[in-house]
Amino acid sequence: VVNRTARWNGSTWAPLGVGTDGSVLSAAAMADGSLVVGGSFTQAGGAPASGVARWDGSAWTPLGSGIANFGVHSVSSLLVLPGGDLLA
Repeated sequence: VVNRTARWNGSTWAPLGVGTDGSVLSAAAMADGSLVVGGSFTQAGGAPASGVARWDGSAWTPLGSGIANFGVHSVSSLLVLPGGDLLA
């Protein structure tokens, strides 16, 4: 079962863990090879993740306390700057 996030390997789709509990609206690849997603979700991989989370290739982790603390309820765009900072 794919829950809003999957990887295409050239022939099939594979889920990224258990995915998120809400819509994924944006994604960005980080320099370390991890994937950051933003959207309208409160959990990623079954753990609290308020609108933004990172997939490291094997598990989801939240980024800090998420983005909802800033009055934002969904992340519609992500951008990785040349120095590695992430904008949402």
